[in-house]
Amino acid sequence: MPSLLALLLAVALLTHTTATDVVDFQQCDRQCRYLFGFYDRAITGIRAGALGNKDRFGAYCNCYKNNTSIGQKLKRSTLKPWNDSDFWCGPGGNASHPGFNTTEVCVQSNTTDAQVHTATREQAHTNKWPIVHCGKCSACSRPQDVQVLYDTRHFITTEMTRCAAKFAKPSILGGDHNLDHLRACLYAANITFDNTRRFATPTNQGHGPTCMECWTDNIMCDSTQCNTNPSCIEKFINPNNTGAFSGCLKCDEKHCGSEFIQCAGANRRSSGIISDIQRVGDEVCHDGWYWSCSQCHAKCGSNDQQCNAQCEESKSCQGPARGTMDDDRTGFVWRNQNGQY
Repeated sequence: MPSLLALLLAVALLTHTTATDVVDFQQCDRQCRYLFGFYDRAITGIRAGALGNKDRFGAYCNCYKNNTSIGQKLKRSTLKPWNDSDFWCGPGGNASHPGFNTTEVCVQSNTTDAQVHTATREQAHTNKWPIVHCGKCSACSRPQDVQVLYDTRHFITTEMTRCAAKFAKPSILGGDHNLDHLRACLYAANITFDNTRRFATPTNQGHGPTCMECWTDNIMCDSTQCNTNPSCIEKFINPNNTGAFSGCLKCDEKHCGSEFIQCAGANRRSSGIISDIQRVGDEVCHDGWYWSCSQCHAKCGSNDQQCNAQCEESKSCQGPARGTMDDDRTGFVWRNQNGQY
């Protein structure tokens, strides 16, 4: 069955487009941005052949900014290294270079429009700035988006996969390569990442990604980089998550994880959330907002409703969108958005 589905997927990707479909799952857009301006959505790419000619089957990309050609043609697909000096990420399981040890953190801020700014862990502790997540701030670092990570922690992998499968699979199997419909599917599943506020940098002139775009980019990356992986193909039929970090999840992390964490900044591990995917404990940020909350739930067990309800009433489970938590390194002091304790 997987081999048949792989063939159908390949045929559909080569033959099926409409005015509202994404082209080549925007692979050349992402490839061009990676080299010429990661956070600049004004940079786009078109699939090309070896001679630089436009070619829908080509192995290269021509890059543009505001429709003006930039640079030389690029290989359409390359494996991206982990930027674990700036973001909470890494190869994991590698004793000589495990990653997940950046000194950068994203902290709450009342002085920026984004409500967060990047600092070192030492600066955050010295100034008692509330840490939202480990690693630099990026497009999904705002408290409201981090709250979505926590609220959906038990089901986001399955629901994201279900929506992704409907989006990416061949049209003859019911697929729909329409980004608007993909976003609508995610919103209907209560995966409500913001799609209006763009991540600003000094050089992207307001053309940065939204948090939702980081997630839909990741889905499209999987759709090109993992579309022949048997485990991912089986997700077209059964999107349910077993919790095991294997198969399709491993393919996603290897081929698309580096770009995703750089775009989003915040994910469950960087925010201290223990979720529906089994992870090594050291890969979950102990300084992330939800770490104490996660530890409380872990002590309860999934079937102890009273214990888990008490955890939800604790200050550490309330979330950065609902107030500000000052870390005095001995405990947490809660205040509301007006600064009242």
